[in-house]
Amino acid sequence: MPLFNYKTIGKNGQRAEGVVDAVTITQAQEILEDKGLEVISLEASEKESAFEFRISFLERVSAKDLVIFSRKLSMMISSDMSLVQSLKIIEQQTDTPKLRDALGDIADDVDGGTKFSEALEVHRNIFGNFYISMVRNGETTGRLDDVLTYLADQQEKDYDMSSKIKGAMTYPAFIMAAMVIVTYLMMTFILPKLTAVLTESNLELPLPTKILIAVSNFSAEFWWLILIVLIGLVVGIPFLIKKTRMGKRVFDIVMSYAPVFGKQLTRKIYIVRLTRSLSTLLKGGVALPEALKITSEVVTNSLYREILSATVEEVEDGNPMASVFSRYSLMPSMVSRLILIGEETGNLEDVLSRLSKFYERELDNTVQNLTTLLEPLILVVMGIGVGLLVVAIMLPMFKLAQAF
Repeated sequence: MPLFNYKTIGKNGQRAEGVVDAVTITQAQEILEDKGLEVISLEASEKESAFEFRISFLERVSAKDLVIFSRKLSMMISSDMSLVQSLKIIEQQTDTPKLRDALGDIADDVDGGTKFSEALEVHRNIFGNFYISMVRNGETTGRLDDVLTYLADQQEKDYDMSSKIKGAMTYPAFIMAAMVIVTYLMMTFILPKLTAVLTESNLELPLPTKILIAVSNFSAEFWWLILIVLIGLVVGIPFLIKKTRMGKRVFDIVMSYAPVFGKQLTRKIYIVRLTRSLSTLLKGGVALPEALKITSEVVTNSLYREILSATVEEVEDGNPMASVFSRYSLMPSMVSRLILIGEETGNLEDVLSRLSKFYERELDNTVQNLTTLLEPLILVVMGIGVGLLVVAIMLPMFKLAQAF
């Protein structure tokens, strides 16, 4: 929690100075005044509270934090509470340090006469272009509380969708990680003792056993190399994806065209985000070319970004959006045809909203089906692995028994 240096005068006229813990300077002043002290000066201290240790690069604002913030702010504004007062109250109730600090700055900026949307732009890394554009349109139309409620609804849907997908993938990922660890331990510590007996028997070993012995010996001797490679993959792959354009593009291509997962999962995720974001922006009064540009930043997949960039150019030249979508295999034909109908009837935002709801249901069903499919698939993989291991060990054992 921030510290504030103060100088005060007590009721007996005695002067005092020191530091006080508070979320904001206003709260610090209230704390001192509640103690019967008259504040002479109050300013932020350069020192951090001894009870707070923060690592800035580890701090992040989650989608859930933004949903809660939007709902609270919408409720307070609709109850005729001033924007500055609402922001300060939410700031005091926020547990996430990065968001709390941002809200303090935003409240001070708005109190100084800055527009809310302009104050948010300073913290674009937290709120994003989509959020700021919707707030700007809410200010223009005088419907800020409705826009914030709508934003919270949309963000909550995104959060729920991400949570479902992560939840569905957690169990298979855990099982696969456990399999890798158990296999490595067996290859390094257990199998060498068993294969030593087979090697000393001077029997002609079958090919599976020879492969097993070779892998086991390599694992035992070069365990450090395997560890370095694993760490390199765990650290290097995310770095390439996040920090390099080529790495990101390759990852997006693999995810979009992978068997089963690409068409049934990845594409549906981005179609939901695309149609939902476009619908929300158009209903908020954003022009179609600008809405497409903002949506391209919300849709993180580089392939879909390219589609949206090409669409912006066509729309600005007076061509229909559907004509661009129809050229790409990543966009289902149903999406292109319904969007064309929406453009012709002037009801594009409603068509996009219906499409996002349809693909949301499709995505829910896909996630459930994948979860149901993956569990027996993992068991089959484990069974095959154990079976090969048993065959590789037991075949020479039978030969050794027959020799005696």
